[in-house]
Amino acid sequence: MNFEDLQREMQDSSPAELLAQLSQSLERDQQYSAWFEALKLQARFDLGLEPWNLGQAEDLPADVQRQLEDRLVDACRTVGERLLAAGRIAEGWMYLRPVGDAVWAEQLVRSIAVTDDNVEQVIEVAVGHGVAPAYGFGLLLQRMGTCNAITAFDSQLAQAALEQRQQAAAALVRHLYDELRHQVVQHGQRWLAQASSEPGSPAVADLFAAAETDRAIDLLTLLQACPELMANDNYHIDTSHLSSVVRIGRIVDDAAVQPLAWQLCAYGQRLAALYQPQGEPVFEPYYVAHQSYYEIVMGQGDEQQGLEFFRQRRAELTAAAQSPSVLSLEGQIYATDVLVELLMRRQRYAEAIEVLADQLRNCGEHQRSRWTALLFRCCHLAGDFVPMQQLCQGFGDAFGFGLAAFYQKLSRERS
Repeated sequence: MNFEDLQREMQDSSPAELLAQLSQSLERDQQYSAWFEALKLQARFDLGLEPWNLGQAEDLPADVQRQLEDRLVDACRTVGERLLAAGRIAEGWMYLRPVGDAVWAEQLVRSIAVTDDNVEQVIEVAVGHGVAPAYGFGLLLQRMGTCNAITAFDSQLAQAALEQRQQAAAALVRHLYDELRHQVVQHGQRWLAQASSEPGSPAVADLFAAAETDRAIDLLTLLQACPELMANDNYHIDTSHLSSVVRIGRIVDDAAVQPLAWQLCAYGQRLAALYQPQGEPVFEPYYVAHQSYYEIVMGQGDEQQGLEFFRQRRAELTAAAQSPSVLSLEGQIYATDVLVELLMRRQRYAEAIEVLADQLRNCGEHQRSRWTALLFRCCHLAGDFVPMQQLCQGFGDAFGFGLAAFYQKLSRERS
């Protein structure tokens, strides 16, 4: 900054003009932090306040306080946008966060031209600060790989909105499926080149050659055409990544992605016993049970038989919890969550309510609010809060009874 030029500009200026010139000069020189302070001075001066507040408590009229807050938010927005445009993304977010406009913030982050130099900052703001979780997760998956993406999903996305988590999970399933399919195609082509004298191999070779470009040839078709690819304990992808993505994929509601997760389960079942996950209280055998889960969600196969499997697992874990340990109680809760979620996704709300009623009758007082919240969600989707009223009345839960009664009346008025 040329202080002599600034001094000349300010020499014959009024206080208001001087503040405006200072602000313009700092903006021009990209001194963003100082520029923000100058904008704060202008805001306070324009509202008739002491421009430089040294931290003294102020008893401001409500309308003045509101105007000051609006001006400061505008200053945050202005400086934050300029910092983002300058590529200083982490700094820019410090100013943008107080603005509180989630939709605008997501649009702003999505508009950044991502480069090798700024990608980590974009991911940190998008995922770490929850501005655009699904978008940032896609960048993380693309730039940093499956392992980092799984870790981020289980930690940084744990509190994200369900829709954002579903989008991220779908991206992860697609990514792993594509990676696995590519590895299977490459392995198949190598194996078939060595076994070209075997009967029937030319047709299979043609299939694998076509699979390079024809996406309609799916993973399961390739595995069925050449089962030898799984011989000798072979695997084509990190098996811990496979089990994690199959688990994460359960929340996906994209009908085009769910079959990909189902095929990942089909692949997992072909793995040697050494690579079969152990210790899951509900999903055992792991890939068989998960495949059944996906079939229920997709509305395929024998839905009643599939649900019976998860009912039975809950019954077994409920019996185990009668001699409680931390693990047996966790397993019983997990089994109930899985069964209720499946019933709700298939819109079998009466059955889900029946399971929840049983859980509420047998759970401890400290767990009741958790299951009541899930019961509320189920009744809300069903559009009928009478079952919740009846259950809460039986438990002597006045708040839950009143909440259900309120929403029962409200839903009638809205319909």
